[in-house]
Amino acid sequence: MSSILARHGRTFIRDVRGGTTVKIIGQVLPVSEQVTAPFSGERCVYFRAEVWETIETSEGTSSKLLASREDCRDVIIADGTGEARVRMKRAAVSVPRSTR
Repeated sequence: MSSILARHGRTFIRDVRGGTTVKIIGQVLPVSEQVTAPFSGERCVYFRAEVWETIETSEGTSSKLLASREDCRDVIIADGTGEARVRMKRAAVSVPRSTR
C-alpha cells in the first residue's frame, strides 16, 4: 500500500472524485468512541497488534506469529478544503510499525 501511495501526490479533499485511489493528508477526527491499543493502553482510531516468537537455531533464525489483533473506528479527515469520512473496516491502512 505504501508504494501505491508513494506514486500519488497529495489530493485536496475538495478535488476527490469517487472511485479513485487518492492520498489525503489532514487532521484525523474520530467519528465515535475510540478503541484502546492493547499494549500501550493509548486511545486511538486504529491498531494492529502482533506477538511474534523468534526462534534461533544452528540453521538460522525464523519467526512465528503467535497472536494478532486489529480494531478500528471510522474517522473524518479534514484538510482545510473539506472533510472526508473514512470507513476504516474497508480502508487499506498503511501505518509505521511501532515496537513499544
